[in-house]
Amino acid sequence: TLDSRIRADFIWAAEMWDASDDGQLRWFDADDVQSDEDNPWLRVWTTDGRLVFQTAVARRNPLPASAALARAASGDMVRADDDGLAFRVLSRAHVVGNQAVVIQVARSEAPMRRELYELVLVLALGLPFGVGAAALGGYLLARGALVPVSRMADQARTITAQRLSSRLPVDNPDDELGRLAGTFNRTLE
Repeated sequence: TLDSRIRADFIWAAEMWDASDDGQLRWFDADDVQSDEDNPWLRVWTTDGRLVFQTAVARRNPLPASAALARAASGDMVRADDDGLAFRVLSRAHVVGNQAVVIQVARSEAPMRRELYELVLVLALGLPFGVGAAALGGYLLARGALVPVSRMADQARTITAQRLSSRLPVDNPDDELGRLAGTFNRTLE
């Protein structure tokens, strides 16, 4: 998903440029509207390695390996670190207007790592709770389902040769236990 967003950022950067009257290339930078997670990290380089444009996000998060990656411009997704922050970087040559440039887009892995941490936390806390709740629920259901069997067994123990007139309780004559109790009572008759 992160790589797909970076590829979409590249397409956006390749299409959202403008040239000033003196031929300088510009890109839209909505730094005052969006956060760093929403606003793409973008740098545009000339083919000889001169930085032409960068977004405010790129200025705040300068990746030391950025220039070297722009010179290589392999078009592959590369991981770059900046003081403990990991970024995924895509550097690809492109023609903007009539000028050959290298467009470089990146996104931080921090939001993805935060989501993974939250997922692990939910699983680590929720899974034991879910298993415990399922075990308790299963125990209570099994115990409730076996109460009629226990009552029938207790009543059957009281029936002796001297008390053949006693009968087993039939709570629900239409279920399996009710039919069993009815059959046992008919046997006693």
